[in-house]
Amino acid sequence: MTTLPIKKNTSDRIFVQTALIAIVANLLLTWGRPYGGDQGYWLDWISHFQIHGFAGFTGNYPPIYLLWLWVVAHIFELLELPLQQGFALKFFCLWPVYAGHLFLLRLLYGRIQERLWSSGIKRAILLAAALNPALLLDGPIWGQVDLLPMVFVCLAFVLVFSKKGRLFAPLCFALALLCKFQTIAFLPVLGGIFLIRAKKLYLGFFIALACSFVVILPFIITDSLTIVLKNAYGNASGFYPYATYNAGNLWMLVLGNTVNDSIIPFSSDFRAESFPLSLLSSKIIGMILFSIVSVWVFIKSLRVQRLSQAAMLGTLMATAFFFLLTQMHERYLLPAIPIALLWLATDFRAWSWVLLLTVVCSINIAMLNGVQGNDLWIPLSMLATVIFLLMAVKILMPIFWNRFAEFAKKIPLPTYVPEVILLIALLGISANQWAEHRHFILEDDELWLSSLPRIESSQGYKSPEQNRSVDGNILRVGRHSYLEGIGTHAPSRFTYTLPPAASRFRFAVGLDKETDGGEVEFRVELDGQEIWKSGTMISADGIAEADIDIKGGTRLTLIVDPLGKDSYDHADWLLPRIKKE
Repeated sequence: MTTLPIKKNTSDRIFVQTALIAIVANLLLTWGRPYGGDQGYWLDWISHFQIHGFAGFTGNYPPIYLLWLWVVAHIFELLELPLQQGFALKFFCLWPVYAGHLFLLRLLYGRIQERLWSSGIKRAILLAAALNPALLLDGPIWGQVDLLPMVFVCLAFVLVFSKKGRLFAPLCFALALLCKFQTIAFLPVLGGIFLIRAKKLYLGFFIALACSFVVILPFIITDSLTIVLKNAYGNASGFYPYATYNAGNLWMLVLGNTVNDSIIPFSSDFRAESFPLSLLSSKIIGMILFSIVSVWVFIKSLRVQRLSQAAMLGTLMATAFFFLLTQMHERYLLPAIPIALLWLATDFRAWSWVLLLTVVCSINIAMLNGVQGNDLWIPLSMLATVIFLLMAVKILMPIFWNRFAEFAKKIPLPTYVPEVILLIALLGISANQWAEHRHFILEDDELWLSSLPRIESSQGYKSPEQNRSVDGNILRVGRHSYLEGIGTHAPSRFTYTLPPAASRFRFAVGLDKETDGGEVEFRVELDGQEIWKSGTMISADGIAEADIDIKGGTRLTLIVDPLGKDSYDHADWLLPRIKKE
């Protein structure tokens, strides 16, 4: 039998360094393209909170994350940011995920810190969590928050075996349920453990009830609790009535994708919608199989004495939930990853199961929304440059590198450094988002071009968008975004009727950042005569500003001409306004 090398004391630097790597990975990948459908839900709900607060809310998400979206609504108002899909929406919605990932690492580090394993093994476990592709694909890339409830679940598992903190284990599980309905999968494990420790935990159940009441209080006050709970929990099992919805599980194997869950397996698409044939449907069979596993796990949990055993059973339940039940989505294996990492942190022999589950979960998510997006190029290039420079210094200047490494080892790294760095990064990026947005106020003698009648409009691809890009995104050229403007695609031509007192036309032009490779020329005509042109502009040029004389004119025409292929010619007229005499 192979024994693991031992090391009694573990330097906190391992945790700090790994946590900083996790922060960089999360923030870098946030620039990737999110899953648009989910971002649309966040956008609609945040908009509701900005206008109505909690009153009349009908979303189908549990309360805790909705409370955060209410906070995000006020952040957008405070920073005066346009509420649209884009990096800012994804970034602010993911704050709980950034913090949750960091907390998960701290939780794992607490389990491995005093174990008789080598520092290399401990570092590998933390890196498996910090750079876990499933966690990164689901959170910073997809834009989902499935990690948040799992932080509470993992904490509940840890606390129930802690003499000092076990009273708060029921609270953590209650908070997990208030984050995501799928965490009910862990009830057979935690329920059994709670039951055998009921005498020691009874006060904890009252704490859980009291805190749960505080969480749902805003919805009670605004009389929206019933509909929120109904949509988030009561209707959860029938929202997508398919045997599987892009989830690579048992039912994908047996029936295929997006097949109604009333189908009887191996029956040539025969639906069993009425009793007693409904007992043979894929939905009922899945529930029976899951119930068998749940009862078996519950019985075993009554004899659990160690965290490693509980985490092992928790991993099985999270996996069974995904593979046996119907109506699973591609992301619903994600809860198995954090609890499996907790199992790994208490029993290194679990590494193969962590690896296999991570591979399956990551591929399933990546098939729907992988790493992509033009905005990723800049942060990725910055990271690649730093890595290259460090490698070059280490290989070409080894003496300097060794001296620097020795100096770096002497720099104290308290365990709270990652939280401080994350906070600084979040505030810095928030400030940058505010700075990048052009907060423009019209002068008293100006009016927006959009307020004038448009008497001619033609465009070769799609339709012009007011205050949006041609693809419906926020207007963004270079480093700045704009609230006012026209998103178009070359070739295009728009003509407006000018007011009698019009004297100047002020505007900026550029190619929108939603594509790369465009090449156009912007032109302005007054009563059919050309009075301004931009010359050749490409995607990397940023904006060109202009202030031109239009006195005596009656018709103003804006033209965008393609230069060569027009596949990427997403052109923006920015802040177009008329100055009156």
